[in-house]
Amino acid sequence: MAMDKILVTFEVPSLALRFDAWVPGFMTPEQLRPLLFSLLKGLTNDAYAPSGEEVFCRKDDSRLLPLTVSLRDMQVENGDHLLMF
Repeated sequence: MAMDKILVTFEVPSLALRFDAWVPGFMTPEQLRPLLFSLLKGLTNDAYAPSGEEVFCRKDDSRLLPLTVSLRDMQVENGDHLLMF
């Protein structure tokens, strides 16, 4: 059985960073945060210090994503653009 993955663009305005990533559709934003924190620390040479209060929203309509609902259940699809604040 193939893993359900979604190609998403993540943007972190506070760092002026934008990147694409394949993420499992079953994951929630809450589960994604530690992975993104680790990636961002690497991309910024450990300069990124997460607050732990980061949230995600869709760039196209500015809707906040619930932290505990899977990306697939929120109908996040390939090519969606998510902002992390």
